[in-house]
Amino acid sequence: MGCWISTSGDGENGGHGGGKGGGKGFSLTNEEGKYQTSAWTTEFKESNWTGDTENIWGRKLSDLSCHMDLPRLGHKMRIFHNGERIKINPSTKVGIVHDILTTLTNHLEETEEIVAVTGDKFYDFVHQDGSGDISQQLMNFLTEYYSESSKIQSVLCLCHQKIVFPAFYSIKSHLFEDLPFRDARASWVVSVYIEPEACTVVHCKTQLAKEQPGEQEPEFSFSWELVLQLTGDKLQKLSSISVRISKITTRADVSQNRIDEIHGIIQKHYEIGPYNPDD
Repeated sequence: MGCWISTSGDGENGGHGGGKGGGKGFSLTNEEGKYQTSAWTTEFKESNWTGDTENIWGRKLSDLSCHMDLPRLGHKMRIFHNGERIKINPSTKVGIVHDILTTLTNHLEETEEIVAVTGDKFYDFVHQDGSGDISQQLMNFLTEYYSESSKIQSVLCLCHQKIVFPAFYSIKSHLFEDLPFRDARASWVVSVYIEPEACTVVHCKTQLAKEQPGEQEPEFSFSWELVLQLTGDKLQKLSSISVRISKITTRADVSQNRIDEIHGIIQKHYEIGPYNPDD
């Protein structure tokens, strides 16, 4: 599963990020002076990034971007039940979203009512042919049938891009000045692990070294994972929030001294663990 590098904090409200700020042109704040973490705060404390994450999860589903991100990223989402991967079959964007929701509600052992409406009412809201505003149609369905006390809402509130922002900016605050990096396109994968007494959501993203003049491929890359575990009979408790670095790679012509330097910079802040592509 990789290695754990940062454990859940004290749960205080407030900002996150901090440390070295980043390099020329890099800013953690937007035009309004608020930190770009989706934590809705102007206060900045890197040590509170886990509290920010918990605050985002605690919002209503209608305040989050799940209805936009599921159609966009559904094909990059994986669901496991007791260690076994459940195949998502449909090839259309709408079909994938419906299969994700039916798979989750069934394997989370949701109430009979939620399982039934997911199967029977979904296409009353979301056009099967993909016409119209799919995200708005999906929002209407989610808010109509998935209550705040449901397991499925607890899980979906972790399955969107806003939830990764505090962890990302925390990583950036530690590493960006010494190892400037950028996002690797299409690298984001969301995995949901359903177990008898818990559900764990893992977001995995890859960062690439910033391009330098004349370079045809990046000097290094690293993959990091945000790991979020829900517990409780209704999965109502976000009991663990952590980040881990699972893999570091370097270009073939990078010297051993430079490889050691890259690893050393990261190891100042994080352990580097084994990489399992099937994890």
